[in-house]
Amino acid sequence: MTPPRITLARKRRGLTLAELSELAGVSLQSLSNYETGRTAPRRTTVGAALLSAIGTLSALSDPTGR
Repeated sequence: MTPPRITLARKRRGLTLAELSELAGVSLQSLSNYETGRTAPRRTTVGAALLSAIGTLSALSDPTGR
């Protein structure tokens, strides 16, 4: 899950950083750090929570939306 794909998927869902952080159960600061690439979400709980909150893996699989 790369930073640009997290941002793209969030925006496709029409979510703000605050809304996604609440849905995923992570702090706003952590989510901001994930999107800017300062830190990476753990592939376990946090990564799964982000994917669940964003929706589907398809939102992350193709940045062109195809």
